[in-house]
Amino acid sequence: MRSLLILLTLSISTVLRAQLPFQDPARPIAERVQDLLGRMTPEEKFRQLFMVVGEVGPDSARYRNGIFGLQLDRGTDA
Repeated sequence: MRSLLILLTLSISTVLRAQLPFQDPARPIAERVQDLLGRMTPEEKFRQLFMVVGEVGPDSARYRNGIFGLQLDRGTDA
């Protein structure tokens, strides 16, 4: 019974993932972007703008206001 439940859960999860339009490479890019943006919260959108990819290295001061000039208060003195 437990194996059946696990199999059913995995099957449903796979079907749900396949149904998300932003994950479908056959759809036009503009449609996929609109779908993804519609699913994101305002905070997720902000974090994408502020994101610095990878380690910033020894010149981390360059990114203290974010890569695009946005500032995020982390509550630290760093």
